[in-house]
Amino acid sequence: MRSLSPRLVAIAACSVLALCLDAGTLQAQNLLANPSFDADTAGWQLGAGGPASGSIGWSAFDSGSLPSSGSIEITNTRDEAISFTTAEQCVPVTGDTEYTYSLEVFVPAGQAPPADAAYGVIFYAGADCGGPFLGTSPRKPNVSTTDTWITKTVESFTSPSEARTARVYFGVRKVQDLSGSVIARFDDVYFGPPGGEGGGSGGGGGGGGADVPDPDPAGWFTDPAFPGFRFNVEIGTEPTTRLGTRESFCLDETVCVSGAVPGRVELLLRIVGPKPNGYLWPTLFKASTARFQVWIEQLGTGKVQYYVLDGASPGSSELPGLFDREGFLP
Repeated sequence: MRSLSPRLVAIAACSVLALCLDAGTLQAQNLLANPSFDADTAGWQLGAGGPASGSIGWSAFDSGSLPSSGSIEITNTRDEAISFTTAEQCVPVTGDTEYTYSLEVFVPAGQAPPADAAYGVIFYAGADCGGPFLGTSPRKPNVSTTDTWITKTVESFTSPSEARTARVYFGVRKVQDLSGSVIARFDDVYFGPPGGEGGGSGGGGGGGGADVPDPDPAGWFTDPAFPGFRFNVEIGTEPTTRLGTRESFCLDETVCVSGAVPGRVELLLRIVGPKPNGYLWPTLFKASTARFQVWIEQLGTGKVQYYVLDGASPGSSELPGLFDREGFLP
């Protein structure tokens, strides 16, 4: 059998990797289905109390004012103030693992009676959120601020060692015992390992801002696929990080970066769009268990986006990637 050249082998490997990652890895960090409610509330169900407590539905009122997305609206029709009407989703989890939970909340003003919102995570020992109840995420104050989107985060809590599933929920209640209905809206929900929250559906690393570390200036490189940008990649953890190296061969409209072994691609970068929300979306595909720090600078504006892809945790079999819905304007 005729052998393939190293270049063709590498391109074939990149092609297979890209197809696999496109299908699933971008969603690996956020464990929730349909976290940004782009078109509906699929994947979410009405919580305890069922229809007698109220309803859930889709709203075109998006937290980022995006015409291509929306939010989930929860209506509470109970007469008593103590009870919440919730939306929830059950997801598989791993015991003794660090998680974080974040979401956007909007409570309209002028409701009679007034309303507030709550959110949390409940862990279970059985499949499908059954079996023994094992505990909850740390308790946070209810959301009573009205008429503006509020970002709420429950950071860095560890699942019980026997946890197999978790019920992720959020909801609205009345603060007085009165008849009538109250509503609240929720958007951009994230539940998963720390580092994936804040980037839209599928998770994201975060970008720009005062907390972005300065990269090694020797690591910047450009690529013909994206002439308006430059890139910087650091692989590993201190004090043994190394700079990523751009590979001259790659898929179309993709930047390939190798690490310790020249020619062995460990990270693929793309900038796609403009998307329907008007933004260019940086997209990162990981092919290594190492930790990656990635800086992308838009040369015309000087804007820098910074992303972190954490190294694989013990027992994990996932290589999480990410995309950023609001990376750059064209």
